[in-house]
Amino acid sequence: MANFMDEQFLRVIQEQERKEREEAKEEQLSIPKVTAAVLSGLLKLGSEEITFSETEVIPGQVSLRMPESFVEMPEQFAAMKYPSDRRPKLIYTDESLSININVNPTDNRMYDDEMEKFQSEMLAMLKRMQPNARWLSDGVFTLGQAGRVEVEQAASEQEGQLHQKEAVQASATDGKRVGYYEFLSPAMDGNIYNLTFFMEWEEKGLFFSVNCMEKQMKLWRPIAHGIMASLRIIGSSPNEGEG
Repeated sequence: MANFMDEQFLRVIQEQERKEREEAKEEQLSIPKVTAAVLSGLLKLGSEEITFSETEVIPGQVSLRMPESFVEMPEQFAAMKYPSDRRPKLIYTDESLSININVNPTDNRMYDDEMEKFQSEMLAMLKRMQPNARWLSDGVFTLGQAGRVEVEQAASEQEGQLHQKEAVQASATDGKRVGYYEFLSPAMDGNIYNLTFFMEWEEKGLFFSVNCMEKQMKLWRPIAHGIMASLRIIGSSPNEGEG
């Protein structure tokens, strides 16, 4: 009887320890903390580290922070993964080709002061087109502000890492609006997570997206938000000041 009670007690203790480890992991993967890590350039997950560096997606003008291990997807794989009429101009991917960061300048007219209207109409259209999608969140934020609160919260919990706040200080182009939405959509091999965000560039839509399989989103959803928060204008549009 004593042995049985000891085994029961041991199982209770082990289950409690497992729950505590899971809770600690969930906290480590919160969007605010991961966003702060992406903006600082280093995400630590136990013994694993993911480093991020600034990538100029429009040379000399627009940049994002991406994992340093990501590379541009080879053309033959891009052709299979994306139909030619909908293929993004730039596709960055991991070694498994299952996690992608896309950049797609379009000819669609877009105006910064109409971002809320554009985002709302785009979202309504997509919900009609994808009735089986599960919508997670959406909104509009000011460039340079996404992640600022989150980073300050995370940084305040870790003395000595206040340099992270500097990574999201307003740039000379602070004030430009960015729309976004995120959702899960069904596919042949499982649900796909997608975070899409966009802004006006030269009065046209500049679209970005991060996507992965649903089973990968516990880690990659917060990373996607960190990548979105890292969006930065590093130079003026060629058309700026014209007219």
